[in-house]
Amino acid sequence: MKQRDLTLAIPAAMIATALVVLVLCTATPQSASQSVTNDGDVRPQVLVDVARAEMIDGSVCIDLALTSLKPDLTLQDVRIAGADTKTFAPQTLGFAQDGVAHVVAKFFKKVPRIFTAVLDFGVHGQEPILITPLFDAGEMQQK
Repeated sequence: MKQRDLTLAIPAAMIATALVVLVLCTATPQSASQSVTNDGDVRPQVLVDVARAEMIDGSVCIDLALTSLKPDLTLQDVRIAGADTKTFAPQTLGFAQDGVAHVVAKFFKKVPRIFTAVLDFGVHGQEPILITPLFDAGEMQQK
């Protein structure tokens, strides 16, 4: 009887542990990054939404809606491989504060259909985001 109780207790404990891990892994939104990961990687705690990314006069104009999840978070730069970028209104956000960053990217060659922009938060780390710009009909024919 004791052996049977032990046999049932072990799988039950494993299932309970797996459920706790599953809940912890799915409780954090994917667009929010952790402050410090297990391997010591420091990242900003920020929510980023690409509110706009469209071609205008050969450049990609990007509006990023930011929500800080830590105090004194400053967007210092936005880098995109293969493009010159200008970031307007870099700002310091307080905890749970919203802000908008405007970025204009002028690519050296043809504008890719999808690319990564790296948001630089200085000592708080970097946050990569994926961008798919909208093209108008005339720009689509040129591609």
